[in-house]
Amino acid sequence: MNILIADDHELIREGIRHSLLELNQEGEIFEAEDERQVQTILQSKSVDLLLLDLVLPDGKSFSLLEMAIKTYPEMKVAMLTASEDIHDVRKCMDLGASAFITKTSGRGNLVKALRLIISGGVYISPELIEKINQSQSDTVSADDEKLNTLTNRQREVLGLVCKGSSNKEIAHLLGLSDNTVKIHVTAILKSLNVRNRTQAVLLANNTRFFE
Repeated sequence: MNILIADDHELIREGIRHSLLELNQEGEIFEAEDERQVQTILQSKSVDLLLLDLVLPDGKSFSLLEMAIKTYPEMKVAMLTASEDIHDVRKCMDLGASAFITKTSGRGNLVKALRLIISGGVYISPELIEKINQSQSDTVSADDEKLNTLTNRQREVLGLVCKGSSNKEIAHLLGLSDNTVKIHVTAILKSLNVRNRTQAVLLANNTRFFE
């Protein structure tokens, strides 16, 4: 797996690089410090995972995130941030980010997050989930109604998605084919009226559905 770390702070890039090396992943690790360098590397290299700082020297990375998701749909994008602004989190998730990691996360949490993302899962720093839950209390009843429309099998699949499991892992755990899991995930997203797995996880966490 080839990974691009996009952050304008060398120490941050170095710390993430060391965390990635702990995962013993095959592939190359690229580094960029601004939007121009990110685009140059994406155009010239095959990148499977982009770790993108929310704020680069060019400003907030929303347009870069949107471009990356649309142009390279097979590439996962995880946002890195020193901010805990839930509006930024929601916007990034709406645009299709697979993860949102705060830079205050300890090394252990960072390694855990990277492992989940690489395996196809979704990760949002716990402190951000708590803030999102607090801000969305008015929508809980409506979200509960959506979740209650799911079949038992769909609830099982969503529960594993919330734990960060990839489709292949879910298929193995539930004794299903990969294609069947994809069909269930598509049906779940439609029932919950969300666009991606990350939004589904946020909705389920917001209602504390699996507690």
